[in-house]
Amino acid sequence: MRTVIYKSYSFKDKDPIIDRLRTAFYDAQASDPELRKGGFAEVSRRSGLAETTPVAWFEGETKRPQFASVAAFARSIGYEIAVVKVDKGRMVQLTPVFRGGPRRLRIIARNVGAGPPRSRAVG
Repeated sequence: MRTVIYKSYSFKDKDPIIDRLRTAFYDAQASDPELRKGGFAEVSRRSGLAETTPVAWFEGETKRPQFASVAAFARSIGYEIAVVKVDKGRMVQLTPVFRGGPRRLRIIARNVGAGPPRSRAVG
């Protein structure tokens, strides 16, 4: 299988969404007793994904997960996937904001090489 490398979305080893989902999963476990107890089995029950899917992302050989699987995993742990406009010359980092219901994302934007970050809530 030929791997396509895009100028606007490149990475060396694994897709960065894998690390973000891992972090979101651990955060969700901290506030969700069923998820803490059931782990990937609970994610599988909620999402319809195989239990081995996130294991392959986090510990296995999967480097580029399918978007549908990523979205199902995120929804099953209380997150949404969002498309956010990125300003030119800004580095954007997405982090969860807890406000009840599905967790929303906050954009933390900062000019590359300039001053402290500023943030605004999305959603």
